[in-house]
Amino acid sequence: VYEDERLNNSTIHEITLGWNHDFSPRLRMTLSGGPSLVTYEEGDDETGYNAYAGLVYTFQQATLSASTSYGYEYDNFDGTQSGLSKTWRSELGYSYRFTPELEARLSTGYERSDQEQPGGLTTVFDSDRLNYTEETYDAGLTVGYGFLRYYTLAASYRYADHSEPGDEYDEHRVL
Repeated sequence: VYEDERLNNSTIHEITLGWNHDFSPRLRMTLSGGPSLVTYEEGDDETGYNAYAGLVYTFQQATLSASTSYGYEYDNFDGTQSGLSKTWRSELGYSYRFTPELEARLSTGYERSDQEQPGGLTTVFDSDRLNYTEETYDAGLTVGYGFLRYYTLAASYRYADHSEPGDEYDEHRVL
Protein backbone atom coordinates (compact mmCIF):
# COMPACT_ATOMS: atom_id res chain seq x y z
CA VAL A 1 0.00 0.00 0.00
CA TYR A 2 1.41 3.32 -1.08
CA GLU A 3 1.24 6.43 1.05
CA ASP A 4 1.77 8.61 -2.02
CA GLU A 5 -1.69 9.42 -3.39
CA ARG A 6 -0.35 9.52 -6.97
CA LEU A 7 0.35 5.77 -6.88
CA ASN A 8 -2.40 3.27 -7.67
CA ASN A 9 -2.38 0.26 -5.31
CA SER A 10 -2.94 -3.15 -6.85
CA THR A 11 -3.08 -6.80 -5.85
CA ILE A 12 -2.37 -9.91 -7.97
CA HIS A 13 -4.43 -13.05 -7.22
CA GLU A 14 -3.48 -16.34 -8.88
CA ILE A 15 -5.13 -19.74 -8.61
CA THR A 16 -2.92 -22.54 -9.87
CA LEU A 17 -3.69 -26.23 -10.35
CA GLY A 18 -0.90 -28.59 -11.31
CA TRP A 19 -0.09 -32.06 -12.47
CA ASN A 20 3.14 -33.99 -11.88
CA HIS A 21 3.96 -37.05 -13.93
CA ASP A 22 6.90 -39.44 -13.59
CA PHE A 23 7.64 -41.01 -16.97
CA SER A 24 10.38 -43.11 -15.38
CA PRO A 25 12.39 -43.03 -12.15
CA ARG A 26 14.67 -40.49 -13.88
CA LEU A 27 12.27 -38.32 -15.94
CA ARG A 28 9.65 -36.08 -14.30
CA MET A 29 7.29 -33.47 -15.78
CA THR A 30 5.25 -30.72 -14.08
CA LEU A 31 2.43 -28.76 -15.70
CA SER A 32 0.35 -26.14 -13.91
CA GLY A 33 -1.78 -23.14 -14.63
CA GLY A 34 -4.89 -21.23 -13.80
CA PRO A 35 -6.66 -17.90 -13.80
CA SER A 36 -5.16 -14.62 -12.60
CA LEU A 37 -6.94 -11.50 -11.38
CA VAL A 38 -5.34 -8.11 -10.86
CA THR A 39 -7.36 -5.68 -8.77
CA TYR A 40 -6.62 -1.96 -8.67
CA GLU A 41 -7.59 0.48 -5.97
CA GLU A 42 -8.73 2.82 -8.74
CA GLY A 43 -9.71 1.66 -12.23
CA ASP A 44 -10.81 -1.56 -13.86
CA ASP A 45 -9.63 -5.00 -12.78
CA GLU A 46 -7.74 -7.20 -15.23
CA THR A 47 -8.03 -10.95 -15.80
CA GLY A 48 -5.56 -13.33 -17.41
CA TYR A 49 -3.81 -16.62 -16.73
CA ASN A 50 -0.64 -18.07 -15.25
CA ALA A 51 1.17 -21.18 -16.48
CA TYR A 52 4.23 -23.31 -15.74
CA ALA A 53 5.84 -26.29 -17.52
CA GLY A 54 8.94 -28.09 -16.30
CA LEU A 55 10.93 -31.17 -17.20
CA VAL A 56 13.63 -32.75 -15.00
CA TYR A 57 15.95 -35.61 -15.95
CA THR A 58 18.06 -37.13 -13.17
CA PHE A 59 21.35 -38.89 -13.85
CA GLN A 60 23.34 -40.81 -11.23
CA GLN A 61 25.03 -37.68 -9.82
CA ALA A 62 23.54 -34.92 -11.98
CA THR A 63 20.24 -33.27 -12.84
CA LEU A 64 19.21 -31.51 -16.05
CA SER A 65 16.12 -29.28 -15.90
CA ALA A 66 14.17 -27.06 -18.28
CA SER A 67 11.19 -24.86 -17.45
CA THR A 68 9.04 -22.06 -18.76
CA SER A 69 6.48 -19.90 -16.97
CA TYR A 70 4.06 -17.07 -17.66
CA GLY A 71 2.22 -14.77 -15.32
CA TYR A 72 1.72 -11.30 -13.92
CA GLU A 73 4.36 -9.49 -11.90
CA TYR A 74 4.42 -6.08 -10.29
CA ASP A 75 7.53 -4.07 -11.10
CA ASN A 76 8.24 -1.64 -8.29
CA PHE A 77 11.87 -0.83 -9.06
CA ASP A 78 11.57 2.91 -9.52
CA GLY A 79 8.79 5.31 -8.60
CA THR A 80 8.25 6.61 -12.13
CA GLN A 81 7.98 3.25 -13.89
CA SER A 82 6.38 0.88 -11.41
CA GLY A 83 3.45 -1.09 -12.78
CA LEU A 84 2.04 -4.37 -13.93
CA SER A 85 3.98 -6.59 -16.33
CA LYS A 86 3.15 -9.81 -18.14
CA THR A 87 6.25 -11.96 -17.89
CA TRP A 88 7.51 -15.05 -19.75
CA ARG A 89 10.54 -16.82 -18.25
CA SER A 90 12.41 -19.85 -19.62
CA GLU A 91 15.31 -21.50 -17.83
CA LEU A 92 17.75 -24.35 -18.37
CA GLY A 93 19.75 -25.76 -15.46
CA TYR A 94 22.36 -28.42 -14.79
CA SER A 95 23.53 -29.52 -11.36
CA TYR A 96 26.22 -32.02 -10.42
CA ARG A 97 26.90 -33.58 -7.03
CA PHE A 98 30.64 -34.19 -6.64
CA THR A 99 30.32 -35.70 -3.16
CA PRO A 100 27.33 -36.11 -0.82
CA GLU A 101 28.23 -32.68 0.60
CA LEU A 102 29.50 -30.73 -2.46
CA GLU A 103 27.28 -29.68 -5.37
CA ALA A 104 27.53 -27.18 -8.25
CA ARG A 105 24.72 -25.72 -10.39
CA LEU A 106 24.87 -23.92 -13.74
CA SER A 107 21.80 -22.11 -15.04
CA THR A 108 20.82 -19.91 -17.94
CA GLY A 109 17.60 -18.13 -18.68
CA TYR A 110 15.60 -15.68 -20.77
CA GLU A 111 12.88 -13.38 -19.50
CA ARG A 112 10.53 -11.08 -21.42
CA SER A 113 8.39 -8.60 -19.50
CA ASP A 114 5.74 -6.59 -21.33
CA GLN A 115 5.07 -3.43 -19.35
CA GLU A 116 1.56 -2.66 -20.58
CA GLN A 117 -0.12 -0.82 -17.75
CA PRO A 118 2.20 1.18 -15.56
CA GLY A 119 0.55 1.80 -12.22
CA GLY A 120 3.16 4.26 -11.08
CA LEU A 121 3.22 8.01 -10.91
CA THR A 122 0.67 9.82 -13.03
CA THR A 123 3.33 12.32 -14.11
CA VAL A 124 5.09 10.12 -16.68
CA PHE A 125 6.41 12.54 -19.32
CA ASP A 126 7.85 10.10 -21.86
CA SER A 127 4.98 8.33 -23.67
CA ASP A 128 7.40 5.67 -25.03
CA ARG A 129 7.85 4.49 -21.44
CA LEU A 130 4.13 3.78 -20.97
CA ASN A 131 4.17 0.53 -22.99
CA TYR A 132 7.52 -1.18 -23.48
CA THR A 133 9.21 -4.58 -23.39
CA GLU A 134 12.14 -5.50 -21.18
CA GLU A 135 14.29 -8.52 -22.08
CA THR A 136 16.84 -10.19 -19.82
CA TYR A 137 19.35 -12.94 -20.60
CA ASP A 138 21.13 -14.43 -17.59
CA ALA A 139 23.60 -17.13 -16.57
CA GLY A 140 24.71 -18.23 -13.16
CA LEU A 141 26.89 -20.60 -11.16
CA THR A 142 26.30 -21.75 -7.59
CA VAL A 143 28.54 -23.97 -5.47
CA GLY A 144 27.11 -25.38 -2.26
CA TYR A 145 28.57 -27.37 0.62
CA GLY A 146 26.17 -29.17 2.98
CA PHE A 147 27.09 -29.91 6.58
CA LEU A 148 25.45 -30.93 9.85
CA ARG A 149 22.49 -32.45 7.97
CA TYR A 150 20.33 -29.28 7.69
CA TYR A 151 22.85 -26.56 6.73
CA THR A 152 24.36 -25.51 3.41
CA LEU A 153 27.04 -22.92 2.77
CA ALA A 154 26.72 -21.58 -0.78
CA ALA A 155 28.44 -19.07 -3.05
CA SER A 156 26.76 -17.78 -6.23
CA TYR A 157 27.57 -15.61 -9.21
CA ARG A 158 24.94 -14.34 -11.66
CA TYR A 159 25.40 -12.33 -14.84
CA ALA A 160 22.38 -10.69 -16.50
CA ASP A 161 22.07 -8.59 -19.65
CA HIS A 162 19.01 -6.29 -19.42
CA SER A 163 17.59 -4.37 -22.36
CA GLU A 164 14.62 -2.07 -22.74
CA PRO A 165 14.00 0.94 -24.97
CA GLY A 166 16.68 3.52 -24.31
CA ASP A 167 18.36 1.61 -21.49
CA GLU A 168 20.69 -1.39 -21.66
CA TYR A 169 22.91 -2.57 -18.84
CA ASP A 170 24.74 -5.60 -17.43
CA GLU A 171 24.29 -6.85 -13.91
CA HIS A 172 26.81 -8.87 -11.91
CA ARG A 173 25.78 -10.38 -8.57
CA VAL A 174 27.90 -12.30 -6.12
CA LEU A 175 26.09 -13.86 -3.17
